[in-house]
Amino acid sequence: MEFEVNLGNTDIIKAIVFSQVRNKAIWAMCIVPSVLINGVSVVGLWAMGWPLQESMSVVGDFLIWIFGLFFVGLGLTILSLVANPRWRKGRVGLHKIEINEKGMVESTDYNRSEIYWPSIRKVSFKSSGLYFLHSGADSFVIPRSSFNSAESWKEFESFFIDHYERSKNA
Repeated sequence: MEFEVNLGNTDIIKAIVFSQVRNKAIWAMCIVPSVLINGVSVVGLWAMGWPLQESMSVVGDFLIWIFGLFFVGLGLTILSLVANPRWRKGRVGLHKIEINEKGMVESTDYNRSEIYWPSIRKVSFKSSGLYFLHSGADSFVIPRSSFNSAESWKEFESFFIDHYERSKNA
């Protein structure tokens, strides 16, 4: 099955959010510094004579640190997409997609990628399109708007699921 997909900035941003929210390494990079910073704060306040209940209120900051670090990283990624035209080359624009028995071949004017079925870790069909994670933290999106009709989207969806499920059972 071959088709073309025109990816815009919002499609790329959605794919980035999809992958970062599901990436355990990113969450670990947010949680570990938060635990260390807040753990030192609680122990330090308790050692200085603060009642343990009051020093535990610092733990509330823990969640602020976790989500703050996560959203700062996400914001920097999105900013690089918007502000750096070189980063956009090969990501934003027309992508030619070929899905076959081995996986998916995606090509643009700037690059060519082969994504094999076993490397796809997470697949999610949403109202806006197909999102999937592959090869570590990489993600890809195929917007529903790239298809002319609901029937062609359903045909693609069943084709993709069929090949993906067959690769998992092989």
